[in-house]
Amino acid sequence: MKTRTYVKTIACFVSGTVLAFSGAAQAAVVVNDDFSSGTLDGWNVVSGSWSVIDFNGSNVAEATSGNSQLQTVFSSSIVSAFTINFDYGWEWGVNDFTLQLGVKLLDNGGNGYAYTIRQAAAGYKYELFTVTGGADTSLLVSGNAPSESGGQPLVGASLTWDGTTLRGYQGGDLVISTSPGLQYDTFNQLVLQQVGLNGHARFDNIVVDVTAVPEPGTSVLLGLSLLSVVIMRRRFRRPSCERSL
Repeated sequence: MKTRTYVKTIACFVSGTVLAFSGAAQAAVVVNDDFSSGTLDGWNVVSGSWSVIDFNGSNVAEATSGNSQLQTVFSSSIVSAFTINFDYGWEWGVNDFTLQLGVKLLDNGGNGYAYTIRQAAAGYKYELFTVTGGADTSLLVSGNAPSESGGQPLVGASLTWDGTTLRGYQGGDLVISTSPGLQYDTFNQLVLQQVGLNGHARFDNIVVDVTAVPEPGTSVLLGLSLLSVVIMRRRFRRPSCERSL
């Protein structure tokens, strides 16, 4: 009787531990910045130059030179999905130039995915990339010639990945979608970028939400839990004569 109670207690304890661990390893916001501090604290200037300015009563990060990248680093995570939300705009731009801005989610080796939006004249507006060792490879272009101009209110955009498909959104609408040939699932940095001349790309309300893959320890605990349940059930099903010995 004591053995049966002991096994049952262990099974319940391990099962509870599994649930606690698996629940804690799911969704997490790894980047969340609206630049309200008025500084670039937590960000590294990779190239070009950046500053925080007041735009329409809100602090925004602005690229103040040509090709520019701004990076923030977070704890490395193996993920099954992610969402990057951001607001964007430009100080200026004309149809003679092909100004771009966008976001990249990368691992420590510069591998991951990117999404850019063009402001000025081109045959397309939106573009998705895989990034390998810091080098961008275009996957797909979409959209009509851009119509946005500088100095306008910022627009919301998003890049999502569900483990299979990359999707780019602008103003809440799905504007581009493709399945990348290269599959990356470990990320530890977000990069904001401006590509082109001095368009002064602006960013605000940056949020990166990832769905983490459960840690290996969770699988081990699950296995122990199932084993404990099997032992308990087998003990309960022994013939009465065997239990009486």
